[in-house]
Amino acid sequence: PSVRVPMVVRGPIAKKGKVSHAIVSNVDLAATITNLAHTDPRIASDGRSFKPLLRKPRHRGNRAVLLESYLYPSDRLDAHLDLTRPFVTGAQSGGGASASGATASSSAPPLNYSAIRTGNYKYIEYADGGRELYDLKADPYELNNKVHTRRYRKVYRYLADQLDRRRFCDGVECRKGVKHIPYVKPKKKHHKHKKHKHPRGQTGGASS
Repeated sequence: PSVRVPMVVRGPIAKKGKVSHAIVSNVDLAATITNLAHTDPRIASDGRSFKPLLRKPRHRGNRAVLLESYLYPSDRLDAHLDLTRPFVTGAQSGGGASASGATASSSAPPLNYSAIRTGNYKYIEYADGGRELYDLKADPYELNNKVHTRRYRKVYRYLADQLDRRRFCDGVECRKGVKHIPYVKPKKKHHKHKKHKHPRGQTGGASS
């Protein structure tokens, strides 16, 4: 749940007192500032400007944000970077610091992970093979993992594919939005109606 960090924006085109529920990320800040300043960063940005949200806060957009943690050595990351990874030797058990300067704040054994946050969902893949899927609209505190729930099977497959496509993305690939997310409709609540018994000798009709 810690990925949901509120952000306050003040500026000449920002609507005063308005709230936007759109998804933005730290990587969007540079793209937004250069857009507002009418400058060219001259390098490919992984983020995209949220200037339109300042004018139209109600617009949700189709943003997909990647969440990653590689505190510990990763063969998959090494293969992508084609490096021997001399700058990371792994953090000490119990929350120490690695040679890269990264630290673990938890005493529980942390794991490398990749995740995607988009629409109402957050999907996570851990280095040990663990998977988590949360419907943040129905379960904002992330208490019910839906990855093995039949009703969410299409959502799981869709987000797993999206994460695989965007993992280690660069530039425009990171900025792509998502389309046609297979949303799951909430279950209808069934209200049980109690049957009323009539006393002996009476019917359900009105008496005179």
